[in-house]
Amino acid sequence: RLEAERVKAGDSFTTWRIADGLSGDFIRDIAFEGSRVVWLATENGVTRLDHGGTPSNKADDSYTIFRMSDGLTAATVMSLAVDSAGRKWFAPLNGGINVLTDGGTAAKADDSWTAYGVANGLPHVAVEDIVQADATSMWLADAKGLVHFDHKGTIAATGDDVVSVIDTSHGLAGDWPQVI
Repeated sequence: RLEAERVKAGDSFTTWRIADGLSGDFIRDIAFEGSRVVWLATENGVTRLDHGGTPSNKADDSYTIFRMSDGLTAATVMSLAVDSAGRKWFAPLNGGINVLTDGGTAAKADDSWTAYGVANGLPHVAVEDIVQADATSMWLADAKGLVHFDHKGTIAATGDDVVSVIDTSHGLAGDWPQVI
């Protein structure tokens, strides 16, 4: 919410919508990758928006949309994060965690996707929020509590992952945190 006294004459605002290239108009989460790229979690997938270095000029924007056909396990994405290695972590609605590893080109074909769910050690597939803890681990807010997910630096190899859950038995106020 912008307070009236903080908005000054000459301030400008830019609004992006589906008509501009977004996957959806309901933005659930935002993550930044460098100074030009903004990742947006929506009700209809994820948008990668490269504003071309000029956020107020839509003419140099480029958009890439990621949906279930690309590797997401659900259409609505609740949260997302970009880790220090450049991997993108998505929390699709009741879809566990999806990790996008960029193949190094603009083409989606060379990207790789990894999906984590209960079979991979997550306590629940309803993940509400994701935050990087350190170079090899993430914090997740899910329906069973606060989850520390340590992937040991190997995304595709899920056999060495370590999952720890903090819940009400450890002093957490409730078992379903919404935000970290």
